[in-house]
This record gives sequence, structure tokens and C-alpha cells, in this order.
Amino acid sequence: MDDNRNMLMFVATAAAILFGFQFFYEGPRLEVVAEKARIEREAKKEAYDEAVRNGTVQASDAPKAVSSDPSLGFDLPVIKHMPKPRGDVISNTARVTFKTDSIEGSISLK
Repeated sequence: MDDNRNMLMFVATAAAILFGFQFFYEGPRLEVVAEKARIEREAKKEAYDEAVRNGTVQASDAPKAVSSDPSLGFDLPVIKHMPKPRGDVISNTARVTFKTDSIEGSISLK
């Protein structure tokens, strides 16, 4: 019976420590990080809008693949070069082909 009481006290204490850490330390730290990210996004947007007003940047130069969803907390990367089709890549590289009863394919030599 004494072991059960000790185990119950351990579980309750561990849960209190974990919830306390999350509530008093991690929660406020995440709020600060989110606020800094929001301020940085707003500053970038204001700088871009100012550049458009000054004529330094055309509105059509805006990145097309950047997320405008603030719930993500980060911007998606801008794709500068589209990937080449698989067939073009395979035909333009030196490859060793192989074919067995269970698998067939090729391996790039680069």
C-alpha cells in the first residue's frame, strides 16, 4: 500500500512540474517568439509596400509562393527554378541500368 501511495505522489508531482513548466516558462516564451515573428513580417511587408510606392520594385515582382497565412508562423520558400521533368533528368545523366526478376531501374553515376 505504501508503494502505491508513493507512486501516486510521484505521478502527481511529475504532472504538476510538467504543466507548470508549460504554463509558466514555455507558454510565455512562445508568445514572445510569435510576437517577434509578427513584427518581422509586418516590417517586411511595410518595406515592400514602401518600395512599391517609390517605384523601386514593381508589384508584379512579388513572390508568388509565399504564404500569407499567419497561423503558419513562417513564410513558405519562393521557388526560383522549377524542377525538370523526370524523363529529361534521366536521359541527360550518365546512369547504370539494371534489371532483375524483382527490381528494375538505374543508378546515377554522379
